[in-house]
Amino acid sequence: MNIHALLSKQWTLPPFLPKRLLLSLLILLAPNAVFWVLALLTATARPIVNLDYLPAALLIALPWRFVKIAGVLAFWPAVLFDGLMMVIQLFPFMDLIGAINLVPFILTAPAPYQIMTGLLLLYMLAMPFVLQKAAAKTDFRHIAVCAAVVAAAGYFTGHLSYYDRGRMANIFGANNFYYAKSQAMLYTVSQNADFITPAWSTPSSSPWAISSVPPCG
Repeated sequence: MNIHALLSKQWTLPPFLPKRLLLSLLILLAPNAVFWVLALLTATARPIVNLDYLPAALLIALPWRFVKIAGVLAFWPAVLFDGLMMVIQLFPFMDLIGAINLVPFILTAPAPYQIMTGLLLLYMLAMPFVLQKAAAKTDFRHIAVCAAVVAAAGYFTGHLSYYDRGRMANIFGANNFYYAKSQAMLYTVSQNADFITPAWSTPSSSPWAISSVPPCG
């Protein structure tokens, strides 16, 4: 085939299938479902869609094993920040380092905390497997298109909220009722608040300069 014939040939993309688009959208939204339920049970705020799951879902949907592993590794931090943003609303001044320091005490924690930790670990292991099985019924092209639409919608609605707690300030993420937002980004913003930044600084002491006192009389 010569160059002229190659350039003049009509190239068409395969059509998008509605069922695959719907399944692809569900793959992107499914990781949020557990935290939707937890947010309702704990009366905490969270975005409808956590954008941190999009890269993980895209990587898991690709056919190469090492890329799927990278997707799982990207999925775990997304879950951790999603959970952390809920925890800091229930336990103010908790941060990532504080949560990590509490890990050794899980074995001696009350049973409800042990159960919740176990369910979280099970979710982190099971959900990537579920996403991989679901992705096998569609393809990367459909998932990528849905991810682009969700990311664009999140970008253009990033300043909008679906609920407002009135006069309650957005402290520790208490008013993070966004349509689509990155929980990792929201965590960074919450930790850089003006009132909380001094709490992470190391205290220091220095002697006061004592001026000479004039004699009485």
